[in-house]
Amino acid sequence: MLLYNYYLGSPAAQWAGIAAMVIGGHRRASVVIGQAHNIMDVATHGQAVQKNYLLSAATMRQNHSNTEGVYDMMLPIIGIMGSGQEPWDAYSKPIAEWIAHQGFHLLTGGGNGVMAAASEAFFNTKPRTGLCIGVAPTIADDEQGFVLKQGYPNPWVELCIQSPLSTFDGTDPNAVTRNHINILTSHVIIALPGSKGTRNEVDLALRFKKPIIVYAPENMWASYPTGVQKTDDISVVQQFVTDSF
Repeated sequence: MLLYNYYLGSPAAQWAGIAAMVIGGHRRASVVIGQAHNIMDVATHGQAVQKNYLLSAATMRQNHSNTEGVYDMMLPIIGIMGSGQEPWDAYSKPIAEWIAHQGFHLLTGGGNGVMAAASEAFFNTKPRTGLCIGVAPTIADDEQGFVLKQGYPNPWVELCIQSPLSTFDGTDPNAVTRNHINILTSHVIIALPGSKGTRNEVDLALRFKKPIIVYAPENMWASYPTGVQKTDDISVVQQFVTDSF
């Protein structure tokens, strides 16, 4: 597994790091993210960077550009958030396969449950252009600084982003956590059934004005904020993602 280092404090470096990996053609890589000096700067400036990024992607797709490396770099990133225990196969796998067929990148938290189910379905879809990205948590280590938390990433993650930020523990909704990376890096977010971590990611998506849709059984909708669209119909999710570009 190849290792790259870059810092959240610079959105330009953030995209350059990913671009270097994609252009280099590495199908299995790992990124270590340094501590952010100002996460809110990333949120503010990152939105402008991502807006230009999406405009470029739309232009390239319309022009049917297929320049090797560069085309892959410009693909939008679709985030699937959800339970780390339950896979919710009927929801996670079909939508992940569809994302792969659209030529997008997939981003998850890189763990088990929904994250593993979506990653596996995406990874096994052939042919595809996008990469399976996982944002993995770490634990402090005296010798290496940070090491991957046990069980991360799942076997289907091709690009592992190792974050020193903590996972969301539910105590402080304003804490800067790994969830910020998941939401700020994704261009569109699909939230499947999950617990406090998933609900925090939904809140962050609304806070940072990211396109987000909840894809879950109707009897679970009440646990999510009123300001987010909800559906149990995959065709509605597909249209939502398409319309977001």
